Order: sequence, then C-alpha cells, then structure tokens
Amino acid sequence: MASMISPAPAFRSLGGGACPSRNTFQPDLTPRRLKHLRYAWETVTVCIGLLCRGYFRTPHFVLCSDRRLDQGEWGADDAATKVSSLGYNWSALLAGHWPSVKELALAIRNAVRAGTRPTDRAEIFGRIESVSSSFASSVLCKKPSELIVTGSIGTDPMMIHVDVQPKKKAKLEIAPDFIAIGEGAYAASLMLKYRLYNEMRSIPEACYFAYEAKHFSEKVSSVGSGTVLTVHAPLASDDPTRLAAVYVNETGFRHLDSLLTRHSIQPAMGLIEPFPDSFFS
Repeated sequence: MASMISPAPAFRSLGGGACPSRNTFQPDLTPRRLKHLRYAWETVTVCIGLLCRGYFRTPHFVLCSDRRLDQGEWGADDAATKVSSLGYNWSALLAGHWPSVKELALAIRNAVRAGTRPTDRAEIFGRIESVSSSFASSVLCKKPSELIVTGSIGTDPMMIHVDVQPKKKAKLEIAPDFIAIGEGAYAASLMLKYRLYNEMRSIPEACYFAYEAKHFSEKVSSVGSGTVLTVHAPLASDDPTRLAAVYVNETGFRHLDSLLTRHSIQPAMGLIEPFPDSFFS
C-alpha cells in the first residue's frame, strides 16, 4: 500500500480550536443501511481507536471519528470535535450522551493533570477508574458515556475503553489492537475484523483501515460523512498540557479516497454470473 503520510511525521502539541475534517468520499456500496440500536438523544455516533507499531516498532495510535452529534428530532450537528486532551500526552475519544461524556472527560482531565506525569500502568488505570466510578454516581451522569483513552507509559502503549452507566460502577478494559464506540461501532469493528487488523500495521495502513472502517459505518444512518483522523504519538513530557498529535489534512484525505476507491469492498450485485442448470441436482 502506498504511503499516505511520511513514516515519521513531525508531531506537535495541539491546542484548542477546530480541527480539519473532511466530507468523505461516499459511493453507494450497499443496497440498504445496517440496522443498529440507537443511543439516547444527543449522542456521538462513531469513534475508532487503533494501535499500530509498524516497521519502526514504536507504538502510535490512529484515532478516527465522524463529527456529527445526533440531535434526535432536531436533526444533526456535524461540527463536534471528539478528541480531547487529558494531559501528559493522554487523549480521549468521546461517545455517548454528549453533555454527560463531556463532563466525564473534564473530570478525568482534572484528575490526570492534578498529579504528576503517570509512570505506571496501574496508576493511570486506577486514576481513570476511580474518577469514572465517582462520576457515574453523580448528578452530572445523565446518560451512558464511553471513552477511548490513549497514551503511553514511556514507550509502552495503553488504549483503555471506559464505559460509564448512571448509578453503576464504571467498566474499564484495556483494548489490545483496536476498539470502536458509538452507534457505528458494530459496523466499524466488523470491517476491522474482516481486514484482520493487528497492531503490527504501519501508520499509513492504520490510517487507511480506520478510514475504511469509518466509511463502512456510515451505512448506519446516524453516522456523519465528515471525518477527523488523528495520529497520536508517544511522548514523555512533564507538561500536563501537551498532546503529541497530528491531523490528516485534505491532501491525506484525497489519497485515502483514492485508496478507498481501489480497495474497499464492492457490492456483489452484477458481479456474479448466472448459474447453469448443471450446478443443481
């Protein structure tokens, strides 16, 4: 597969403000949309996290999401930014009930930044678990919320799935290679499993497979066509505000669109020749 970005991109500290997005190339590949259960009103519709090591054996994360907030009867807002900096180069993708999950991310960010840089896997896991469980029992937790938290202890990567339900103990799980959350999660995960995705993929490969999985999840009606694709790199920094990440830009998206045209799954309609009578008995 051709390289989409430089094998060693120059990572920078990201501040606030809008991130670039793309209304993705979207051919009609299926005759009908997938049926999937809906979250509550005001939900984030799909987020995907992939761990990749590639030929450099240095772990990076590829984070992908749409930008749509499902507003129920009021339509949809396609301008939401779902990558949140938690501190010390830890990040979170947000899904679920938007007001609740924003408060959850803020509570975790405050807990992470209140201490020193995490130097132990159990330490960061414990911080997030404690805050998430406390949040679940608070009045701020109105609806279910999910996060994909990514970061590294040195060069040891961690990708944590956080699942918070009101009035229940938070559930945390370390994801090995990839994870998807939100209404489009089932479709995105199905595509990544079909592609046999694993962490030994390179950054360009991970970017393509995340983009393809997100595109496939657009068959769920609530998933927006706008896409944000971020590469999150390891960085040992004592600055609690740092996030070493770059966004894929318009040039990168055009290349991904061309790869999608060549390599995405095509519908079988019209591709199968009629069976002769000799095939049946």
